[in-house]
Amino acid sequence: MSTSALAESTRATSERNQLNYAAKKAKGLGFAIAALPLFLTLAVWQFYLFVTFKGTNGTLESHGGYIHLVIAMFVALLACITGFFVFSVFLRRDREDELHITVIGLKRSVTARDFNE
Repeated sequence: MSTSALAESTRATSERNQLNYAAKKAKGLGFAIAALPLFLTLAVWQFYLFVTFKGTNGTLESHGGYIHLVIAMFVALLACITGFFVFSVFLRRDREDELHITVIGLKRSVTARDFNE
């Protein structure tokens, strides 16, 4: 196999791997976006079950149903973590873009003497 053919094959494999990574990342993000409302709904439902828990005599009981409260808090925490990861993906700056900082209007150059004063 010639050098140019090998380089072309390597480039094609690299592009294919990048596309597979992008597809997997998009699938994971779609799953997280779909799971977020599910987690929120489950947390609200478990909290509702905790608040409306009835004892054996049919009256509201304030000391029962703590498992519903624990489940609601756990799922709400899971929803917050999922939401953080989803929004952090949308706020991420493109890694291939370079950030160039230029300074316009410097009137004089900075010397070592400026730092000693």
